[in-house]
Amino acid sequence: KPKGVMVEHRGLARRIAWFQRLYPLGKEDAMLLKTTYTFGISEWERFWAPTVGATTLVANTEGHKMASYIADLMARGRCTAACFVPSALAAVCEHMKSEGVKKLKLKVAVSCGEALPAATARLFFEAFDSKARLTNVYGPTEADMTSSELDMKKALALKAPPPIGRPMDNVTAYLLDERLKPV
Repeated sequence: KPKGVMVEHRGLARRIAWFQRLYPLGKEDAMLLKTTYTFGISEWERFWAPTVGATTLVANTEGHKMASYIADLMARGRCTAACFVPSALAAVCEHMKSEGVKKLKLKVAVSCGEALPAATARLFFEAFDSKARLTNVYGPTEADMTSSELDMKKALALKAPPPIGRPMDNVTAYLLDERLKPV
């Protein structure tokens, strides 16, 4: 049976405002929209750019499955912001490296939906412009999908498994032990 979760509009508005504070986009920017509408992250892929006057680059229906197509679309559209699950991010980065694709002028890439391996984060920094930021976000749909953020360049410097990150604006995180007691 399909699951459904009611998510309020204000959560999406709060998340976009938070992303905009951390990773400001403007009219010179372009956000990649490639996620199917049935997946929660498509909401901020669709609405972040228009709220700040940026361009939305819309991938074709099957294009999101092809790393070569996504890399080409990002290059042609001068993409500066994108969101990927880590497996898709790794595929695009591998394609860029193996095909000698010119580094794109990405400002920020958001990774979510599954654990982001450190190897994929390193691959990202090899494949994209050195000024690009890679952020790993975490949060279940029931909590409006994003509840914490971690700058991966800083996390890789720790030489340990990346932590979950810091809570987003207006969110409080509690760390509990195995008996669900605060620690």
